[in-house]
Amino acid sequence: MKFGMAFVFLSALFILFPDSLLYGQVAAEMDKLLESREITWAEVCRFVLPASGILQEHSAAPAAFALARENGWLPKGAAADGPASLGGLSFLIMQSFSIKGSVLYALFPGPRYAYRQLDYLGLLPGLRDPALKVSGERLLQILGRVLTYRGDGEPDASAYSAGTEPAALPELPPEERARDRVQEQREQMAEEIRAALETGGVADTTVRVAEEGVAISLDNIQFSPDGTELTETERIKLMRVAVILSRYPDRKILVGGHTALAGTAAGRLEVSARRAQTVADFLVFLDSRRPEEVTVRGYGAERPLGDAETEEGRALNRRVEITILDE
Repeated sequence: MKFGMAFVFLSALFILFPDSLLYGQVAAEMDKLLESREITWAEVCRFVLPASGILQEHSAAPAAFALARENGWLPKGAAADGPASLGGLSFLIMQSFSIKGSVLYALFPGPRYAYRQLDYLGLLPGLRDPALKVSGERLLQILGRVLTYRGDGEPDASAYSAGTEPAALPELPPEERARDRVQEQREQMAEEIRAALETGGVADTTVRVAEEGVAISLDNIQFSPDGTELTETERIKLMRVAVILSRYPDRKILVGGHTALAGTAAGRLEVSARRAQTVADFLVFLDSRRPEEVTVRGYGAERPLGDAETEEGRALNRRVEITILDE
């Protein structure tokens, strides 16, 4: 290991497990952790919960993950073997270490404001982005800072200036608070929809937070050859999506068609609009929305998500997106 990594490794070993007799086992775990560019939620819980004193040092990763999920300390839809994000890790740390947050965090507890709180306290080293995937080295760096800040459960006086606690996060202007609230609602809805699609076994779908709301992408959607008629498989998929849309009855939707980079620009726009209209008509037929609650647009190949030079990228670009619009 490089000197910097070795220092992090040894510091974390003695801070996290001061009384452990299992140094060989723990050392092997940390050594593996430091080599990981992306770590899973189970691995994160395995180290965070013992560090906070909630679990014993030898607790297994699956048990730690189950406890964190049961307590609601993880982002919705987090899977044990899924990659951990910096925002989600911040939320887990805030909850398990009982770190007090700002007024906004108290009103909207979740990864977004947990990340902002830890960032404000100077506990997030290096590049910072709540969506950033967490490496093993970054996890140990953050835990080291948190333990120094927290001490043995009480705030470390050396972390404060002039003997006073750090001030709460400054209040945001009303417009920015409103934007943050909308973004928080979008992210929560996206997590709910991802979980519902996974539970329902709906394949070839992705969910993302878009500029207008939350977009459900029907990836590599299949129509009749050179036509706009949905295949039976796609109809079944849309029936399941319609059930999810029914959970948000007061939201209008935007159905957008997208194509791969083939044919002429005018032809791509026409095909994408016709296919989007087909999907919209089927959703109306299923009573998912009334016609006046649906907007249809064809984008052609103007908004690619993948590399047009690869088959995988072209499949991503050949899609119809159903966006649940903001209220």
